[in-house]
Amino acid sequence: DTNSVSGEKSEGKKAPENQQQYIIRQVKFEGNQLLNQKQLSSLIGIKPGENFQKDTLESGLLRILDEYRRRGIFFAQIQPRFEYAPGDSSLVQIIITIQIQEGKPLKIGTIALEGNTLFTDSELKNELRLQAGDIFNDTAFNDGIERMLQLYSERGHPKVNVSPVGLDVDEKSGVVNLSIVIDEGPLVKISEVKLEGLQKTKERVVLRELFVHPGDIYVQEKIDQSYHRLNNLGYFYDQKEFCRRIIDKVFV
Repeated sequence: DTNSVSGEKSEGKKAPENQQQYIIRQVKFEGNQLLNQKQLSSLIGIKPGENFQKDTLESGLLRILDEYRRRGIFFAQIQPRFEYAPGDSSLVQIIITIQIQEGKPLKIGTIALEGNTLFTDSELKNELRLQAGDIFNDTAFNDGIERMLQLYSERGHPKVNVSPVGLDVDEKSGVVNLSIVIDEGPLVKISEVKLEGLQKTKERVVLRELFVHPGDIYVQEKIDQSYHRLNNLGYFYDQKEFCRRIIDKVFV
């Protein structure tokens, strides 16, 4: 919140407003340990010599908080402090000090899975690659969900839905318990492979190069292999679009 300021040279009850022009003299950080000055300076996005813009500062503060969350610090607090010399001049220099309280990293407690029948809890947790005691990381968690989706797609369930339905956070202990609900969806088989846009190349020539055929269980890897095979043949001007049309029609 930039609407709380204090300083040795001049004290105010709110941040400098944009209608009066302020020049940033210095940007300082206090209380940081996990992120160094160089990293924070890059994230804040404001530099000495620039005009002060409240919106730019607020965006920079949000980027810093996002980076802390990415590193497992979900309860970091950031407070900017302003020091400036008021006067009649339209150009007033200000020093911005970003005060940071990082807090403790959030650790994983329990991981609960519901709705899975095709794979065991152990198999799915291996794809998640997170376990009790690990530092919780948004990026790693989302990557794990993507691997779980991929695992189901390789076993004929491309319409699976994996939903994190609960992040039970205990701020005092710094522990988060995860709950994930899985709707595996139906087993999908390929009913037909249609080709569009062929002019010179015969349909049977293309079909024999594919790794997917009517009646096969949908396997994402085979779809990807078919794309790469077509791409490597060099028959087509726009292989990506051509293959996309095939993939759009392979399952019902």
